[in-house]
Order: sequence, then C-alpha cells, then structure tokens
Amino acid sequence: MLRERTTDVDTLVAELVDKSRSQIIRVDQMVSDLVKKVETTSDAVQRGVLAPMQEVSAVIAGMRAGLEFLFSRRRTTSVSEAAQDEQLFI
Repeated sequence: MLRERTTDVDTLVAELVDKSRSQIIRVDQMVSDLVKKVETTSDAVQRGVLAPMQEVSAVIAGMRAGLEFLFSRRRTTSVSEAAQDEQLFI
C-alpha cells in the first residue's frame, strides 16, 4: 500500500513537472513575442514620427538662423556713409 501511494505521488509530481515545463515554455514564447512587437513598434514610431519631426525641427532652425542673420546685419546707412562710399567708388 505504501509503495502504491509513493508511485501515485511520483506520477503526480512527474505530471506537474511536465505541465509546469510546458507552461514555462509558453510564457517564455509570449514574452519573446511581446519584446519583438515592442521593438517593431518602437522602430515604426522612430521612422514614422520622430525622424520627420527632426527634419521639420532642422528646417525651422535653419529658417530661424537665416532670419536672425538678415535682421542682425541690417543697419541703416547714414548720408555721410553713403557719400563716403560714393567718393571711394569714384
């Protein structure tokens, strides 16, 4: 009788170990799939959203630099400077 109970317990433990292994394998596959999907989504966001935003930001920065250059270099020339420039030209 004790031998039968021990055999039953061994069988039960073996079944539990097998089921646990299959569940662990399933969870591992699910986590691996999730990581792949997150990486794919991250790449798509990088290509579809962030890259164009960086380009727009670069264009705006270029325009800002150009406008700052134009407006910072703009000075009013006085009459005496214009006359002096004219004399040097002749």
